[in-house]
Amino acid sequence: EEQTLFNTQTRRQIYEYSLQ
Repeated sequence: EEQTLFNTQTRRQIYEYSLQ
């Protein structure tokens, strides 16, 4: 479960970074 949460946070960071 922790790994899934980590992956979700990472994808969000990458997504936000792409917007910039």
